[in-house]
Amino acid sequence: IVPPSLQNWNLVATALYITQALAMGFNFALLDDHVQWHVFTTYPVNGEGINQWEYGDYGPPVSEEWIRLSLTLFSMLVMISSALSHGMVVVPGGRMLYSWYIQRNQNPRRWFEYTFSFGLVKVVIGLVVGISDIHILSAIFVLNATSMLLLSAHEKVNAKARNDGFYLLWFPYICSIIPQLANWCITASYFGASLVRLDSISIYIWEIFILMFVFDLVLYLVLFYQWAKVGDFDYYVFGEVALIVQAIMAKSFLAWITFGSGLR
Repeated sequence: IVPPSLQNWNLVATALYITQALAMGFNFALLDDHVQWHVFTTYPVNGEGINQWEYGDYGPPVSEEWIRLSLTLFSMLVMISSALSHGMVVVPGGRMLYSWYIQRNQNPRRWFEYTFSFGLVKVVIGLVVGISDIHILSAIFVLNATSMLLLSAHEKVNAKARNDGFYLLWFPYICSIIPQLANWCITASYFGASLVRLDSISIYIWEIFILMFVFDLVLYLVLFYQWAKVGDFDYYVFGEVALIVQAIMAKSFLAWITFGSGLR
C-alpha cells in the first residue's frame, strides 16, 4: 500500500526544486558577474613535419575553445528537470502510475531523471575541479547514465523476488558501481592535479568534491539497505523517501555552493 504521505514528499520536492530554480534564475538575471567556464575540444594537429618517434603520427594535441558555460544555468536545469520529474507523480495520471510501480518495488521514473539531473551534477563537479575537455565531460555524463540505468535494471529484475522473499540478483547493482568509480577516478585525478599545480584551491571546491562524493555513497548505502531490507528499509517506501531527501540535499548543496561562492 502506498501511503498518502509519499505523495506529500513528492509535492514538497516539486515545490523546493521550483522555488530554487526561480531564485537562481532571478539572481542570475540581476547579477552581471557571471563566471564563464571554458570548454575545449582537444584534437591532434597535422602530422607533417612532426618527429614521429617523439609524438607519433599526429603530433601533440591542440585545444580549441568550443563553448563557455555558466554553472548557474546548469544548476537551474538540474532543478527544473527534478521538479518536472516529481511534478509528474502528483498529477492524477502520473500518481496512479507511480503508485502502481511503488507497489511493485520499482520507480523507473527516478532512474531516468537521475540519468539527466545527476549527469549534469557530475559535469559541474568535473568543471570545478578543472576538467575542460568536452569529450571527458561527455564521458562523465554517460558513465553516470550507465550507473543509473543499471540501478534501474536492479530494481526491475528483483522487484518480484523482493515481494516473494526469494534470493536477489545483485549483479546489476555491483556493475553500476564500476562506472561510478571510473567517474570519480577521473574527477579525483583532476582534483589532485589542481592541488599540485595551483598555489591554492578554493575551500568551496573542496566542499563540492567531498560533499558530492559523500552523497554518492549515501545513495548506494540507502539502496543497499532498501534491498537488503535492513531495519525500517524493509518497507520499500521508507527507502523511497530517503532517496527523495538525499537527492534534494545533494542537488541543493551543489547549486548553492557554486552560486554563493562565486563559481557561478
